[in-house]
Amino acid sequence: MKELLNKEFENHGKKPREISELKHSQNKLKKMIQDKITELAHAVRRAEQYETEVKKLRSRVEELKRDLAVSEDELDTATNNIRKLQRTNDELQEQVDSLQVQLQHLHTRARLIIDAYFTRGGSRIPLLVHSEMLNRSHLIHVLKQNAPQRCTLHKYMKDKNYVTVVPQAYYHIVEHCSRMVVTMI
Repeated sequence: MKELLNKEFENHGKKPREISELKHSQNKLKKMIQDKITELAHAVRRAEQYETEVKKLRSRVEELKRDLAVSEDELDTATNNIRKLQRTNDELQEQVDSLQVQLQHLHTRARLIIDAYFTRGGSRIPLLVHSEMLNRSHLIHVLKQNAPQRCTLHKYMKDKNYVTVVPQAYYHIVEHCSRMVVTMI
């Protein structure tokens, strides 16, 4: 029995030590758990911050996508306008080229008719010329250049309604509407 008491005494002496060690281990585990809880709380806060930042970034991305779509629409509109203007410019250039060819033909025709008049000795030849195509100063220049010995500039009125060239012919320049009628008499 003594042995049994000794064993129990030894066991009893060991128990407070074990209890003390267990309490110490428990405190260590509590501290570790507390540290982990603190880390977890920090991680949760960081996750919430990241989530907030992600939401902000997503909204910014959506805003940038809308801006990009608007910019692309504006670019498409500008490109279409440029194409339209280029087509219009090309059409107008074709019209200008066509009108220049017509102008050259009319100038050539006017010179040929005036030359024919002076070479045939003054027959009556009517000539109709658009005022934008052949102006008075050009006509007078052509008359002086083509027949310097046959005609002299006799009279040029201040109101510029007519010009008389003698002795071969009278050239009456009469403005009517948007045209200039040149009649060789």
